[in-house]
Amino acid sequence: MINIDLNPKKRKKTTKKFHFKGLSLTSIKDNLQLREDLVLYLIPFVTLLSTLGLYLYIDSKYTALEEERKSLENQINTYKSLQANANKIKKEFEKILEEEKKIQLKLKIFESLTSQKKSLTPILNTVVTKIPDGVWLESVELDGNICRVTGSSLNSQHIINFYKNVSLYFEGANFGKLKDKQEVQGIVRQVSLSGTVYYRFSFELLKYKGL
Repeated sequence: MINIDLNPKKRKKTTKKFHFKGLSLTSIKDNLQLREDLVLYLIPFVTLLSTLGLYLYIDSKYTALEEERKSLENQINTYKSLQANANKIKKEFEKILEEEKKIQLKLKIFESLTSQKKSLTPILNTVVTKIPDGVWLESVELDGNICRVTGSSLNSQHIINFYKNVSLYFEGANFGKLKDKQEVQGIVRQVSLSGTVYYRFSFELLKYKGL
């Protein structure tokens, strides 16, 4: 069923009123002040945290750089130690090379003397084995291809025989001068303090031919 009002009365406009339960201008102001104070307190705290974080970051970077610096110093010290050892080894190696050169020089000298000895031994053997009885040698000098023989004998014929025998093994032979009798060649007659007569001689043998 529907009711219809045929004489409606003028209805007063009603305005809605909003009521803030428990809120007032004073409370809002207090809240704003509280928030402002909270922000003021938080700013130093946040700044402190940021500063602490930055300090920790810088400290970690500094620690890493310090460790890297120490590592580089250790590498440098290792390199210096290796370099010092290398220089020491180099000096030792140079000493070894010098010793090797000396040894090689000694070997060459030894080989040269050995070859000379081999070449001189047949000459000396020839001269010594051809000495007749009654002839004494005072010296045998070898100078390249020249062999100088000096000696003495009680019989001049023995000297001549020795000269003839030994000269067969050389390309040339000739009597030379005695050092104490430069004016006389060949065989020199001398008398000893006891009155014994003897003969001294000196001759050169040239270019050994061999036996």
